[in-house]
Amino acid sequence: MNYEGPVTGDDWQLYTFTKKCGSAARRLTAALKRTIKKVEGMSMGEINKVGGLSSAVYMAMDEILYPVMEELADYGAADSEPNYVAVYYLRKHFKIN
Repeated sequence: MNYEGPVTGDDWQLYTFTKKCGSAARRLTAALKRTIKKVEGMSMGEINKVGGLSSAVYMAMDEILYPVMEELADYGAADSEPNYVAVYYLRKHFKIN
């Protein structure tokens, strides 16, 4: 997988002015990569069964990424901005309009 998504606390739009967010950013990046791998590992039959690629991505986010974001809420990871960052990158990665 060629990953070109968010990596740093600034990329993820975490609370970098008030906290050291390197560890949180690494955990988010790892969860985002696992989300991508899960969707990439699905067959077209599985993807179609859940309602298409967009639905498969959101299901994988619910399972993998969102729990990590909730765990890291003290760093701002559960705020809307990191969610927008993740969704933007996943839509770009999977070429979803």
